Parts: sequence; C-alpha cells; structure tokens
Amino acid sequence: MNGVRAAVVTDALEDGFAEACARRGVKHVVLVSSAKSANGGLFADANARTRRDRKREETLARSGLAVTVVRPVNVRAEPGGAREIVFGQGDTMTGDISLEDLAETCARALTRPPKPGKVLTFEVKNGVNARSKRDDWGALFTPLSI
Repeated sequence: MNGVRAAVVTDALEDGFAEACARRGVKHVVLVSSAKSANGGLFADANARTRRDRKREETLARSGLAVTVVRPVNVRAEPGGAREIVFGQGDTMTGDISLEDLAETCARALTRPPKPGKVLTFEVKNGVNARSKRDDWGALFTPLSI
C-alpha cells in the first residue's frame, strides 16, 4: 500500500487493514456497505452478509482515517448513465442502482473525502428521471451531513 492515497473496499476487511492504511499514509477509504433495504441484487452472494455487517463501518470509523460509507440499495447488472443518481441519508432508501452508476459514485466519493477521523455515510440509488449529460456531483454531495 506504499504510495496509495485512497482505497475503495467492497468486500470483507482483512484483519489489520485499517491500521495498515493509517501506517502507510492512506488518507481516505470508501467502503461499499449495504442499505438496510437492499436484498442483494447483483451482490446476492456469500459476501452479501459481509457487506451488511456494520462492524466493518465501525472498524474504519475508529481508524482515524477519512471514511466514506456508500450504502447502495439493490445493485443491478444494467448499463449506467440512463437514470439520475439520488443520494440520501437515514437508511430508508429503496429501489435499485446500476453497477456502473455505483462505481461512478464511489469514484466521485474519492474526490470528496471528509476530514480525517470523520465518516460520511449515505445511501445511493437510481431515480426515475433521465440522467442529465452533465451531472452536478457537487449538488449531490453538498447536503450530506457527517
């Protein structure tokens, strides 16, 4: 992990991962978790239980790193870019999101880390409206609270 500034984690956290990140100078971790309403979708495999485990979130929160927790609803294997992306907080969101739109959300989250030691948590889904050619990612992230 030498030279790595940020990481996206979609699976189980290996023992000592957070400590290794802090030791090696990783500044920001984006953790793909799972929204309360998610029933698996594309991620309906043995690791679905792992993504729902809030201990992963707690472990990273205690690390002192800047952490962004992205909780997608049901992830679908469909092309991205067609429907708007909607963020929310409160673990009440329902619906689905394309794998491509989830990946783009994680990539955009890498560019907007919270302060070190803080955790930004939000749910993400595709809305019903068509996606604009130039999404305003700032408008999506701005109302989120830590």
